[in-house]
Amino acid sequence: MKETNNENEEKLLNNSSEKENKEPKGKNEKDKNLVKEQKQDKEKKIKQEEEKEQKQEPEYILSKEKERKSIIICLVISIIIIIIGAILSFRARYINKSISKNKSNKDEQLSNVILLKYNTNIAKEYKLFDSTINNILDSIDSIKIDGKKEKVLDKYNFTKIGEHTLEIKLNKNITSLKMLFKDCDSLTNVDFSYFNSENINYLEEIFSGCSSLVSVNFTNFSSSKVDSMRNMFSGCTNLQSANFEMFDTSKVKDMSGMFYNCKKIQNINLSNFNTFELTDMNSMFYNCESLTSVDLQNFYTQNVKNMSSLFYNCKSLSYIDISNLYYNYSKGHNDMFSNIGEKGKIFYRSNKILLPNEIFQLWTKIDLAYID
Repeated sequence: MKETNNENEEKLLNNSSEKENKEPKGKNEKDKNLVKEQKQDKEKKIKQEEEKEQKQEPEYILSKEKERKSIIICLVISIIIIIIGAILSFRARYINKSISKNKSNKDEQLSNVILLKYNTNIAKEYKLFDSTINNILDSIDSIKIDGKKEKVLDKYNFTKIGEHTLEIKLNKNITSLKMLFKDCDSLTNVDFSYFNSENINYLEEIFSGCSSLVSVNFTNFSSSKVDSMRNMFSGCTNLQSANFEMFDTSKVKDMSGMFYNCKKIQNINLSNFNTFELTDMNSMFYNCESLTSVDLQNFYTQNVKNMSSLFYNCKSLSYIDISNLYYNYSKGHNDMFSNIGEKGKIFYRSNKILLPNEIFQLWTKIDLAYID
């Protein structure tokens, strides 16, 4: 009996120990599996992060590379700009220095000089200028004929027939060029580019009777003090061009006969003329038979008292703009437009000037009186 009880107790003990042994074993396996899963998750995350980093690394490298290239490009551009700036600055200094040098050389060599060309083959007499006018001899500093310096004499004539050049250097005190080249019929070209004219008051008849004169260059000519231009080119029958672009006529009162008998001139640009002081335009374009167009739209003529024979015998004239010209044409000066072209176009204002119907019968008349 005791033995049976002992056996039962041993069995119970064995069963309980087996049960105890079984429970930790299952639990350990779960823990191991959990640890394993966690480890796998961790490894997976690490792997994903590594893969992500591997993907991001090339983009980062590319970004850095682009940034580096941009910096290099900016540096190169900056260097190029600096070099170009330095070159331009040097070039500007060099040009300015050259201009100043040339200007100073010109001032030294040609200051207050009038350059002239003559052709004695087509002249009746060979005088260079009129030495009896305005005590001009007292105003001459030097004279060069055909590049050779000459003494200042009472009379100048060319001794050889042909083309000649003349340089007249005048002192800065001269105030008048009136009749200086009057009747110099061998004079062909005049250049005032190097002449200091700031003190000149009179240009009356300066080229009157210069029948061979073809062109005059007034570039840089300061005419702000000029009072009279009467008969300035009167009788210049071969004159073809005169550059008045820089001319200041704000003080000029008399332009009568200015282009009298200039038979060959076709176009005259007087668009910049200031005529507020002008009082006389008598015969200004008289017998300019080749003149085709005249633009006087900027002419202010409220103070003008005489316009008789203004366009007399301008028989080629076919375009006239006198849209701002004021004149009481009815007061006896009925030859103002006599013998102009038979037909053409004219711009005018009927409230400022009256046109003779018998002359402009075939012309296109454009009245701007009420168009503004």
